[in-house]
Amino acid sequence: FGQVFGCDISRPMLRRNPLRQSVTEADIYRLPYADKSFDLVYCWEVMHHVKDMQSAIREMMRLSRRFILMYEPNAFNPLQVGFGLIAPSELGTLRFHPWFMRNHFRRAGLADIRTFSVGTFTPNRTPLWLYKTLAALPYRVPLFGISNLALAQVPS
Repeated sequence: FGQVFGCDISRPMLRRNPLRQSVTEADIYRLPYADKSFDLVYCWEVMHHVKDMQSAIREMMRLSRRFILMYEPNAFNPLQVGFGLIAPSELGTLRFHPWFMRNHFRRAGLADIRTFSVGTFTPNRTPLWLYKTLAALPYRVPLFGISNLALAQVPS
């Protein structure tokens, strides 16, 4: 299967990470790994917090031999919009839709870009009463999924 490494700029997030031995405190713009260290470089709900998305994507490309995967809240999902409006740190959520993500990947020079809206709930924030309702829905909800996933190939 391979090894998994994680990094975050937030110490509290690192302390909650189950991969405690394989995580490092790091800034998205200066990740502490050698060029082409990984087959896949993946970020989960990071980009809506960064100021310079292109620099962050280029740093991920520097580390990847093959693929970049980005997972972000979906600006078309009513629950995410509400969360983005009431939580100041989540305001960046409101610009993330599949076309926004695809355009940023294209600008960075990535190829074979696929984007999807997926999911009906987020396990760490969905109240139990709402979870039971949403869990009955299909996993992939076109356009209105709770999150967007973008996958692209790094040019050789």
